[in-house]
Amino acid sequence: MTTLQKTVLLTPVEFELAYNMMLSAGQVLSTEQLLREVWQYPPGTGSPELVRAHIKNLRNKIEPNPKEPVYIKTVGRFGYTIRDDQSPASPNLPA
Repeated sequence: MTTLQKTVLLTPVEFELAYNMMLSAGQVLSTEQLLREVWQYPPGTGSPELVRAHIKNLRNKIEPNPKEPVYIKTVGRFGYTIRDDQSPASPNLPA
């Protein structure tokens, strides 16, 4: 199997978002967590739409088919996760 590699240019916010998600690869991060960690918003502030928009932009840059993502997944009502290639297990969902 061959893998294609390409250079992807990310904005500083896209990089910070991807970096924070990769630190917790395989785990679900809530929109609230991402707003705090990436944008430094205090708890309970910030717009989930901001996270959605940047996730969409990031998917458009890194996913083979952004409409059927394989790297960044949305976990309904919980948040987002990025694939952990080290572990075949499914994302850890909150209890």
